[in-house]
Amino acid sequence: MKKCSLLNLFHLLIILICCTTSFHSFSQVKYIEGTIVDTLEDKGVRNAKIILVNLNDSVILTHKNTDENGHFVLSDLNIDTFRLIIDHPKYETREFYFLGESDNQEFRLNRIILSPRGKKIEEITVLAYKDPVYYRGDTLVYVADSFKTRPDAVVEDLLKKLPGITVDKDGSIKSQGKNVARVYVDGDEFFGSDATLATKNLSASSVKTVEVYETTLADAQASDEKIQVIDLKLKDEAKKGYFGKASFATDFNRFYEGQVMGNKFNNKQKISAYFLSANTTRSTLDWRDENQFGIEQGRAYEYNSETDSWEANDNFIATNDGFPLAFRTGIFYTDQVTKKLKIGANYTYSDVRKRTEETSNSQFFLPDTTYSTYSLNKGSMQARQHRAKLSFLYNIDSTQSISFDPTFNMTTRTDERMLNTDFNDANNLTTRQSSSLNSSESEAMNIKTRMGYTKNFKKEKRQLRLLNNLIVDESGSSSHLQFSDYFSQTGTTENDIDQEKTGERSILSNLFQTVYTEPFSKKTRMEFSYELFNTTNTSDRLSFNQVGGMYSGLDSLTSGNFKTVKMQNKLGATFVYDFRKHLFTAGVVGRNVTVDNRNYFTGQKINQNVTDVLPKLTYIFRVGQNSSLRLNSQTNSVLPTITHLQPVYDNSNPNSIRTGNENLLPNYTINTNLSYNTYNSLKGSYFYTTLYNNYIFNDFVSAIEYDSLGRTISQFVNQNSLGHSGGYASGSIPIIRQIFSLEPYVNYGFSNRNNLVNQEKNTLKSNSLSTGLSLSLYTDIVEFNFGFTYSLQENKNTISSNLNLTNHTYRIDSRLKVYLPWKMELGTDFDYSKYNNLSQEFNINMFIWNASIEQKIGKNNSWTIAVQAFDILNQNTRITRTPYANVITDNRTAVISRYFMLNLTYIFNSTFKQQKTVTDEE
Repeated sequence: MKKCSLLNLFHLLIILICCTTSFHSFSQVKYIEGTIVDTLEDKGVRNAKIILVNLNDSVILTHKNTDENGHFVLSDLNIDTFRLIIDHPKYETREFYFLGESDNQEFRLNRIILSPRGKKIEEITVLAYKDPVYYRGDTLVYVADSFKTRPDAVVEDLLKKLPGITVDKDGSIKSQGKNVARVYVDGDEFFGSDATLATKNLSASSVKTVEVYETTLADAQASDEKIQVIDLKLKDEAKKGYFGKASFATDFNRFYEGQVMGNKFNNKQKISAYFLSANTTRSTLDWRDENQFGIEQGRAYEYNSETDSWEANDNFIATNDGFPLAFRTGIFYTDQVTKKLKIGANYTYSDVRKRTEETSNSQFFLPDTTYSTYSLNKGSMQARQHRAKLSFLYNIDSTQSISFDPTFNMTTRTDERMLNTDFNDANNLTTRQSSSLNSSESEAMNIKTRMGYTKNFKKEKRQLRLLNNLIVDESGSSSHLQFSDYFSQTGTTENDIDQEKTGERSILSNLFQTVYTEPFSKKTRMEFSYELFNTTNTSDRLSFNQVGGMYSGLDSLTSGNFKTVKMQNKLGATFVYDFRKHLFTAGVVGRNVTVDNRNYFTGQKINQNVTDVLPKLTYIFRVGQNSSLRLNSQTNSVLPTITHLQPVYDNSNPNSIRTGNENLLPNYTINTNLSYNTYNSLKGSYFYTTLYNNYIFNDFVSAIEYDSLGRTISQFVNQNSLGHSGGYASGSIPIIRQIFSLEPYVNYGFSNRNNLVNQEKNTLKSNSLSTGLSLSLYTDIVEFNFGFTYSLQENKNTISSNLNLTNHTYRIDSRLKVYLPWKMELGTDFDYSKYNNLSQEFNINMFIWNASIEQKIGKNNSWTIAVQAFDILNQNTRITRTPYANVITDNRTAVISRYFMLNLTYIFNSTFKQQKTVTDEE
């Protein structure tokens, strides 16, 4: 604190004038807290009057007295600029002026000392943060310039320096042990839904602060989990510019990688374009780029609740196996056209091809026999996809906004698979050899329109949200299947199949949602929701056997025409209590679903009418500013889809036929999660743990029937199931702050999966345990990571004690990067894995060793020449073990092994140039 002078008063007058004019729209104060103390008696001052005045119109907004401890809280303020007056008969009046900024909305004054009357000291208190790490409300703030980085460092290098933040080998970011779901730049998405591409390209010197906080998504409900985000606040001189890179690598023989990417941005407009082509296991964009350019790989098949169907993800290409060839290009654009209108558009095209070769050994255990299979599976695929997306956001006024987001997808795909399988008896003698060749072509078109409206009322936290999703999905396919069995004992070939197949699918669905929030007080509110979902799902599949050289014989077992019409009504209410350390939400959703299933082949109709109640509960106890305890329990219910219901044989693998069950009932799931985390942001230490449990009533479980040749027919039936449960814990122990730390973790999981084998109930219980320890060292010269992991998997099966198998995996991995003088970098990493107790040829040890040397040249180190070596010892492969029902399968997938590449990269970045100019001027 400093005593006020005439100059101070003059400055104060200027500030007050500015606050009542042009700066008014930028003032941001919404929470004030403090404690008034008497230093002579060392206790709080009770019943001091607190008066809050709006500077713009001198209106008294609120007033209250301090409690017995001298504490007061002014919350839920309408965002503005304020004058705070503290008055007490025994003390001189004291005033504070709160001139907030967009990134400084909450003030905690801690100990406020009042002078006894007669000793008046007029003063102005200026509150400023100078610590390298501090809290602003619930936001953890890192001052970027407080952490030293190399002159050419990018944001990712800065993040590695920040205590409590880690960047994994795959590029994912964690803060205090929790995954970071979004990275923003100046509070906004940057080049797509995930802006972490900026961490690879933006200069670290362009960042003013790095802020970490939790938030809810725009369309989230009150009980939805918050996500953790990182917000990069840029310095003024870095808020416009460009960055990008061009890279090409080759081994001058088989492999190549090429990429060109450019990005230009300012406060209002952002545009980026890219081109990529490669034929290595790095052929696809990493997870940052996928999100940035709208490429969603995820899993091969995903359930889409908006279309009520399991859908093949045509863009799914595993990046760690097979022999790929990829070509991708796209453009992304956003523009804040006016203060009210923001538009966006992006287009991507991808052509991805991949060859795979897998060998597997499966052991089948039945009550009266045991046998095994050995399979060789060779396949190839090509997927082409066009994706265009538009977005419009219009702010009608400060309280209302509407959005419109249409998306168009068109995909073509070809697949070919050759599968040869040997069936061996208990003595490992081959009794049957099957071979199949399956080829297919498919086309799909999907149009999705999303419209939303949000209204914020004058009363704070009173809000209305409307959302409507309309989806049209059309697809068609044609395929050819050839299959035969060879019996070695008789020398005969039997069970021939030669079929042509066609399939058409049509989905029309509409989802309307409305959510209204009504606050009752500053602490409590209610959220009411209604949802109407309509969908029509038609599937027409025809199979024709070859007759007289023509495919004219309709196979009724593998053909079907099935239509499902569904209507779902949901009505929900949620109570929310949010005050200081406690956030409690309790809600319930009532649901009624009517389904009309019609089989046009048989004329059979199945009508379903389901009414159920889905409660939900969330409790968060904010133990302290840097620790919290969370309890979350949710219920959910999913009706069987057309894939589950349609009574048509899927014989794409004739040895394992699947069919639907028209009598399948909806499931009912209870998910419970309890977690605790605490961290010390200054030291970089944290501890995070979670316990989870999942129980399913009427679970969809497999009922498998075996014939005398080992072939199976399976369908889903309903049974109750524990599902899975377990726990996870991890932490960070800093040995030398910001330089050297240890990170232990332990993960335990238990699953209890039921199924039927030849109408006999079978339960597969799996216990999995993994534990490990990693150490990390970060300096300006050396970056080093070393980790050890031990994994144990134990399977117990009620149908046969032979299925009670246990296997172990040991893994050691390490990364080392050394920054030498002369702008040279040396890097190496290895991954050693040891597999035990698998099938004989799958018990192997793998040592994957990579190395590189890089030389940076040119102004701002814009050019990089690198020599890279991958899998130097030529041992790369992929081993997995999968327990399912009464089967244990060990699988080995061929991948690209040893190769060497010469890489040339050019990086251009205006933020380096801007920062250099500012430094020179200073």
